[in-house]
Amino acid sequence: METTAAEASENPTILVVDDERGPRLALELILRRDFRVLTADSGEQALEILRSEPVDAVTLDLKMPGLAGQNTLSLIRGIDPDLPVIIITGYGSYESAVKALKLRAFDYVSKPFDSKKILSVIENAVDERRRARAHESVFAPLDAVIEAADWLEHSGTDWLSNPDHAALDAIRNNVRSVQEQFRTREIDTLSFDLFDPRKGHG
Repeated sequence: METTAAEASENPTILVVDDERGPRLALELILRRDFRVLTADSGEQALEILRSEPVDAVTLDLKMPGLAGQNTLSLIRGIDPDLPVIIITGYGSYESAVKALKLRAFDYVSKPFDSKKILSVIENAVDERRRARAHESVFAPLDAVIEAADWLEHSGTDWLSNPDHAALDAIRNNVRSVQEQFRTREIDTLSFDLFDPRKGHG
């Protein structure tokens, strides 16, 4: 069954970056059933896409003419520091893997790649991206409440009464309690995922 445009727009977006047409097409074929796939044949084109399109994960060839993979990864970090980037290269070596991981590559896969392995890595990357966004959407407003209470505490030293200080302390404590509950839920969900046999871990 074909994916409709509406369904495709809801799928996570993967950017495939490789100067060779064969690997680009192979990855697109592997991914397009479950993901919206964008492609770039150079680091420069990849950066243009990332500046204009929301992307959930990137597969990045390490050995490319012009802007090489490691330099592209470094520049990606300037656009989106937390974007999961999977290095895929036929020029695998321990040294290049270490350099990529130092730039916070999500994972490192050598060509020729196994389709199940690629799918598994990308699914994990997208899941991590989803968790990070959910975490930010929940914790950022709560952090703002604590910051506001702190600001009132420091700026209102001359006019805040003891009950006012106590109320601000209660607000901070309640917000931190909510944050801790969310952290506990995240840990419980992660534990469930790790031991869920449907996930196919190991």
